Amino acid sequence: VYGVLKAQGTVEDSIIFENYGDSKWQGFTMKNQTEETILEYVRITGAHKDVGGGINLDNSNPVMNHVTVSYCSCNIVGGGICVVGGTDFIMKNLSIHNNTAAHFGFGGGGGIWVEYADHITIQDSKVFNNDSGMEEGGGINIDFTNKIKVLNIYGAQEKQQLPLLLLLRISSLSILYT
Repeated sequence: VYGVLKAQGTVEDSIIFENYGDSKWQGFTMKNQTEETILEYVRITGAHKDVGGGINLDNSNPVMNHVTVSYCSCNIVGGGICVVGGTDFIMKNLSIHNNTAAHFGFGGGGGIWVEYADHITIQDSKVFNNDSGMEEGGGINIDFTNKIKVLNIYGAQEKQQLPLLLLLRISSLSILYT
């Protein structure tokens, strides 16, 4: 996405992005997006690409609220969502489940991968049943990131690898973890 995307559904009528038939689509890649780009009450399903199977955010901070990313996959990092760069980014009310990352010898973050970002918040979200081929952050993997808040995250361990949250090379971390 090089322009502004506004996908704003409602509780009763969410916006659905999914593959057609048996083929996989490539999800979203957003570069240098601001809060003008909005994903609210959106479901993203069945996407696959090298990085950020469902959503790949490159130096972007769109509004993300009530977003479900499920059954997506990638070859390297961020089966559901990959965040690289970006500042003052808040993701709220996410449901990230049944995503898979990295089955080629490197990677992680089956649900969410965050790196080289600044002031990131993941809040009031469910991250469960995600898988990383490298067993690094089956749910969430955070690397080279400054000031991250993880607030009220639910993670079921039925299928998901431990740990739910893998934190590496972070200068400031605030967790209210439930």
